[in-house]
Amino acid sequence: MVDAGKLPPHEPSTVIDTTLDDPAILRQGEVRLKDKNEILSRSKENTQNLAKELFQKYEGYLGQRPIVFALEGEMGAGKTQFTKGLGKVLGIKEEIVSPTFNLILEYGELAHIDVWRLENPQELEILGFLKMIEDKNKVVAIEWAEKVAEAIRKYRGQAIIIWVKIKYGKNPNDRLISWGAL
Repeated sequence: MVDAGKLPPHEPSTVIDTTLDDPAILRQGEVRLKDKNEILSRSKENTQNLAKELFQKYEGYLGQRPIVFALEGEMGAGKTQFTKGLGKVLGIKEEIVSPTFNLILEYGELAHIDVWRLENPQELEILGFLKMIEDKNKVVAIEWAEKVAEAIRKYRGQAIIIWVKIKYGKNPNDRLISWGAL
């Protein structure tokens, strides 16, 4: 037997059985969504259009509170595609790319953050997240948000936070996308 010592705490993950025609939650993780919604996206364009629709649903809050899209999903699931949809609805002309190596890319009122390489949730604040959400006209998309969920939750009162989970579907282009406000 190998004793690894005290392991760092990790939040329970949500387990969904996607082998069924109607995916079923087998175990609910710690991040619980209010007014949860779910769709099946069959293309990158569908994913981008969903981002546009979700933004438009919460757009009225801009100027009063920033909007944060906390994106969760495996590598290649569509987090950057979702952010591209946000860019389109915001009228951003630049090509939106994954900020994996930069950690943060800003396109006017849209900040795109990738926290994959962060060691702990507190590093989100070191990246300037608090300064970003002090701008009440800011839209922030955070890829791999589950890694910093505890840090994001602290700002529920200051920002509109929409948690978006993107999972692979049965077919190569299918994505099961669920979302809800924290």
